[in-house]
Amino acid sequence: MPYRLAVICWLCLLSPLMADDVLEQAIQSWKGDVLTIGRDDRGEPLRVLIDPGAWEYNREQTRYLYYIDVGDDEEALQGACKTISLLDALRNNGSPPHPARAVVLVTPDMLPGDPGRARLLTFPPKGDAYNSSGQVTASTIWRFAAWFGPDIIKEYHNEKSEDYQEFARAFVPGEEANVEWNPGSFAVEAQRSLAGLGAVLVSRKPMPLRRTKATLEYRNTVQAWSQEHKWVDDLNLEGPQSKARIEIQRRIDRTPEQVVDELLSVYGDQLNSVMYQPALAVLSRHRWAISRHDDEQLQQVQRILNPYLSGDKEALKGLGNGSQYAGHLAFAEWARHSGDAAAIKLVQAAADRGFDDQGQPLEAMPTHNEMSDAVFMACPILTAAAELTGEQKYLDMAGRHFRFMRKLCQRDDGIYRHSPLCEAPWGRGNGFPALGLALSLTDLDSILANADRAELHPVARELRTEFRDALEQHLSALLEDQDVTGMWRQVIDDPRAYREMTTTCMIGFALQRSLDRGWLTDEKYKTAVDRAWQAVKVRTGAHGELMDVCTGTGKQKSLDDYLNRTAIWGKDERGGAMALMFATERALTATK
Repeated sequence: MPYRLAVICWLCLLSPLMADDVLEQAIQSWKGDVLTIGRDDRGEPLRVLIDPGAWEYNREQTRYLYYIDVGDDEEALQGACKTISLLDALRNNGSPPHPARAVVLVTPDMLPGDPGRARLLTFPPKGDAYNSSGQVTASTIWRFAAWFGPDIIKEYHNEKSEDYQEFARAFVPGEEANVEWNPGSFAVEAQRSLAGLGAVLVSRKPMPLRRTKATLEYRNTVQAWSQEHKWVDDLNLEGPQSKARIEIQRRIDRTPEQVVDELLSVYGDQLNSVMYQPALAVLSRHRWAISRHDDEQLQQVQRILNPYLSGDKEALKGLGNGSQYAGHLAFAEWARHSGDAAAIKLVQAAADRGFDDQGQPLEAMPTHNEMSDAVFMACPILTAAAELTGEQKYLDMAGRHFRFMRKLCQRDDGIYRHSPLCEAPWGRGNGFPALGLALSLTDLDSILANADRAELHPVARELRTEFRDALEQHLSALLEDQDVTGMWRQVIDDPRAYREMTTTCMIGFALQRSLDRGWLTDEKYKTAVDRAWQAVKVRTGAHGELMDVCTGTGKQKSLDDYLNRTAIWGKDERGGAMALMFATERALTATK
């Protein structure tokens, strides 16, 4: 008997007070977990009731997603809640493994339009996620379904909806009506392709939860029709798994090496401008080529960097900015392995932006814009300059800059506000400090291991202790907000925020390197990074497609501004670079 995983989405559209009261009772009676999958159109949490362990993606499981919209019928809502109770009671029924179930609770005023609306949500959602007016609820459900990876979707709605009334007339003698469901319904669109992952087995039936003779006869008739419908045959599916589920399982089963190779087929092949987004992908290609003794890829990296190394292209004009400083990390990586004097000169030129014309250190590296991003944008290029040149001033500046940014942006709870404009801990605004300190600590360890840099050892040792302690404090605080699925969110401590790809990759990289280098030893960090890696694999396609990458973001004035940042689904240079950093680190760990 396959392990069945059921997800039931109830979109309850009746009076808010009555719905909230009844559904809150269902929440209180549910014996499993309560998980927020995002937010609805009014900005409130969209919750799932779910059994523990539902996110293990056990290949023996058959994964069900039930999508139920009971309209504005109070009796139907009461019946739906009774069904929830029945599902809860059946959790441990029979021999193991027992079914796992979940319920998404959406009250009437969480949806666009007037209360008591008769129309259904339309899929796939239109516009950007998760900030297009009237589409937030639909976006949250659609993308949730995608990373859940169901085998079967069973869609139920109240029979009073216009869509159902038209369908029902097809079974009335003498009536001529369309027996096909209208485009735009959840099941119909998922049957075509669930968010580009592939087709899902579907059925779509009315949910007249009142047991009258008429409704029972109607339901039996429609169920008979559903059994004869050729949706399943048209899908050409083999076995109980849907194409979407097979794709999710393929992603999970990949080794880190396979993920790296897939990502490198799309990212890390250009440096048209010296910015961190393409540079980190090139850096990852370089590391991968070194580890594999791949001369062809090394030559490719050299061709990418040569226009800047030769001086044909200018790497940094004027003062530049933090993204450009961090872009020079690609030259630092090249210099470490080649000793290229031109590469060292470029690194030094970026690091020198932290000093005035008389060579005196500035208060902090320029263009920090008061954002926590600047820990990554500056500290690693400064420690790299110290490692490559042996000049202590760069270590002094790295410590000076970090203390300035930490005082400005780190909150009392150990996580970072993005800037002093508001207290919101933006996801990538926490990924940047974690990644930046991990890279800087790597340089400090290299300095301490190099006898030729003995004059730097006292300062490097002191700075290493400071950075390591700061990184541990930060990562320990971040573990408190890691989602059960393994992800971190667009706003770290707000469960309404979407699960964000780059944040998870950057924190995952910092955790993995910290464990590999012995900076962290507690088993909790290994558990966290393993969960993060699986979640990232689920959200990374074979051709560079990434799920929920926050678009470029400067400092914002409010929490809502961060919640409303567009979540990209598809190819993305920034997301690809961060995914490559994490995947390469995992792959090199596995090789060791």
